[in-house]
Amino acid sequence: MNKKENGTDADIRLKAVLDTAVDAIICINNKGAIDLFNLSAEKIFGYKPEEVIGKNVNILMPEPYASEHDGYLANYERTSKKKIIGIGREVLAKRKNGEIFPIELAVSETMIGDQRLYTGIIRDITLRKQSEEKIEQYQLHLEELVAAKTRELEQANIRLQEMVNIDSLTGLSNRRYFDEVLDTEIRRSIRTNSSLSLLMCDLDYYKLYNDYYGHVQGDDCLRKTADCFKEVFMRITDTAARFGGEEFAVILPNTSLDEARQSAMKLSEALNRMNIPHKGSHITDHVTISVGIACMQPGERLLDTELVQMADEALYTAKDKGRNRIEVYEKREN
Repeated sequence: MNKKENGTDADIRLKAVLDTAVDAIICINNKGAIDLFNLSAEKIFGYKPEEVIGKNVNILMPEPYASEHDGYLANYERTSKKKIIGIGREVLAKRKNGEIFPIELAVSETMIGDQRLYTGIIRDITLRKQSEEKIEQYQLHLEELVAAKTRELEQANIRLQEMVNIDSLTGLSNRRYFDEVLDTEIRRSIRTNSSLSLLMCDLDYYKLYNDYYGHVQGDDCLRKTADCFKEVFMRITDTAARFGGEEFAVILPNTSLDEARQSAMKLSEALNRMNIPHKGSHITDHVTISVGIACMQPGERLLDTELVQMADEALYTAKDKGRNRIEVYEKREN
């Protein structure tokens, strides 16, 4: 077997090896011209070898890579500073039909005589990227579902809290929540050495109202009265509650006795303006309210039950003096 035949056999065997490779294998010279283009490269890029052999490898690249490639080769030939060679990375490539697609690229260099050759091993990762994108979209979808469920749960918790803390008829706080807030505010007032006022309120002759107008109208009266409380006590720190039946209570943190009295007057005026007819009343022709006020002064230390009892005593005094009035708790001397 002569040298030519040996070379031919070697070329055949090399081509067979190259064509069985799953990845595209492309060789270029130091000018960027394609010297070798295996079968997988044909399948991936859509070119026949005769269409690309001898042409610049940048025909397989989209912009800006195509325009920058020759400059990169020239710079490497001059400085030996590597950017891609010996470093596998993901880049974009271009098929014959113009489609841009992602590839994994590994480039090595070989010296044959005084000529430098570059071999690129290329893997089409389009399907992998699509799978990764689908997984990412699926994860994003899951995150959105979790976020939505979390929001639903938070809203459900808020609604549940409202059901637990809100009086269903009037929309004011209920007795349970009133007790919790009063305990908290008393502790805070003691800690911060601030005043805390409490209003106990009672609709005048409400039983007679119910007897005359019926329970449906009675409930409507309570709702309208609650609207007056909402109109007057608008501070975020104020807590207006339905204490029970026709009784209402208002917790006013950091509020002096005079300020509490002014608020009680505004409440009475608001209810008078509403002018809800009350033919069963013994004092007026419309619904009125009696208010008792107690105030824990800075430096005092009271229990919640004590403050309620003080305001309740003031309310009893208001009712005893003829109703439709405001009275302040006065400490009795022993």
